[in-house]
Amino acid sequence: MKILSVRPPWSSLMFRPVAPKDIENRVWAAPSAIIGERIAIHSALKLDPAGLPFTDETFQIRASNDRGHVLGTVTVTGCHEAGSRSCTWHSCAENPWAMWPDAEHPVIFHWELEHPHALVTPIKARGALGLWNPDERLAHLLDLGDVKL
Repeated sequence: MKILSVRPPWSSLMFRPVAPKDIENRVWAAPSAIIGERIAIHSALKLDPAGLPFTDETFQIRASNDRGHVLGTVTVTGCHEAGSRSCTWHSCAENPWAMWPDAEHPVIFHWELEHPHALVTPIKARGALGLWNPDERLAHLLDLGDVKL
């Protein structure tokens, strides 16, 4: 299973019980090999303040505690370029999680996420850029991980 590091609070928002974050915005397309597959989500150490308006104080404390841990898994069901015809099909204009190209990021891809499953106990792990493979210890813990359904 591949792992993707995501800056908090975005990482924690993927596992919110109501209206979870179902689009991950990236400047690179999801590799075709992971479409339809589950990936693990790692909460990076560095906070993204742009996500704070989507949280309340209690959630901010949780997101802060989640940093440096694998939080759970999601299924990557598709990927499309922001502003493409696929955005219309997926109603991205109404989706609060969708970001749009700007001067800093002229191309953005929407990774479509479904079926978030939070680990009952997040697993402490060192992250990496891009999609990465877990070491043997982490792979074993993910195999054993209790997933909250």
